[in-house]
Amino acid sequence: MKLTISLFITFIGLALTINFINQWYIIPPILIIIFIVERQAFLILFRWKFLVFLAILLFGTPVFLGKKDAILCGISYSQEYFEMTIVMLQRSIIILLSIKMFTNRISINQISNGLKNLKLYKFGEVFSISMRVLPEIRLIILKSIEEFRQKPRKSNIFSELFGWVVNLMSQILNYANQYNSSDIEQPQ
Repeated sequence: MKLTISLFITFIGLALTINFINQWYIIPPILIIIFIVERQAFLILFRWKFLVFLAILLFGTPVFLGKKDAILCGISYSQEYFEMTIVMLQRSIIILLSIKMFTNRISINQISNGLKNLKLYKFGEVFSISMRVLPEIRLIILKSIEEFRQKPRKSNIFSELFGWVVNLMSQILNYANQYNSSDIEQPQ
């Protein structure tokens, strides 16, 4: 557990120091260590929605922002913003992989106990509750989205969207009211 925590803190610190010049010295060792320690962390990078988001961010930002001082395939873009976007994406990927490695290797109980050892009783309690409640809230949101998609459309999409958001919030608040607080472990 101590090794995982120290690797996590080290990787976050190194991710914050990445720039366009030192990226080749920092990123490969971090990726190799994460691959050795927790290969499953890399699965998150192969989701198509995530890859589309990265592509839009990587290629969209330099095209629309900054001084257009370079051309590729007839499209002018900002070299400065392209470099900044690459560094930002690399930092984000390292932080994301580090978090995934950390959460895959350490259980919720270990995290909660570690927070209690740091005298953060309430934070550990809130963390353990959130880890139990968030999957249920996710299901409520997914069900609500599916219902919204299947509902016939009227002429004003904004009023329908507002009604959907209000309905979703009421469902989440209703779930919060029904949540059984007797399952919560009280600190000793």
